[in-house]
Amino acid sequence: MSKLLSAIVRRLRDPDSSVRSACVSASLSLSSRLTSSSFASITKPFLEFLFREHDSNTRAALCLVSIIEGSQSLDSGSLKRLLLRFWIQSVEKSCPNSISHEHIEEMGFGQ
Repeated sequence: MSKLLSAIVRRLRDPDSSVRSACVSASLSLSSRLTSSSFASITKPFLEFLFREHDSNTRAALCLVSIIEGSQSLDSGSLKRLLLRFWIQSVEKSCPNSISHEHIEEMGFGQ
């Protein structure tokens, strides 16, 4: 699974839009076979790409959306953790040192 995911993520940089579209389709196909325990492992490479490659954010975001839409066994806890991680990384990137673990606890998210 990890080799397949790394191949998809690597191809997100491809200049050919049909290759990038195939990445989104592959993400959707993978997500339909997900269990709730594997949700975090399949979304992690796309999240990392999303925050590392600023010029390709849309591509990784489309793959994440496909994974979420296609997942038949997605539990709300997994999605909540994914969105929290996304939000924290966004805030840390745009406003360093502006959020602490205490703030997260106060908002009721916990870790």
